[in-house]
Amino acid sequence: MSANPVDVERERVLPDWTRRDLALAARVDPKTLNEFVGGRRRPHLGTVRALCLALEIRLADVIEFGE
Repeated sequence: MSANPVDVERERVLPDWTRRDLALAARVDPKTLNEFVGGRRRPHLGTVRALCLALEIRLADVIEFGE
């Protein structure tokens, strides 16, 4: 299981938020968010959940299940 950073980025851009705006709204470290979106880090489920709550999207919208 992993979260798709492209989905998070798309949802962040729609309301015209910066990454810092999203990090503050989700109470997530901006470095963690940048590393996740850049594909350098796989965040904990709690981090992804916080991002989804801030973006008002379902967790299921960004979670991917591998084989």
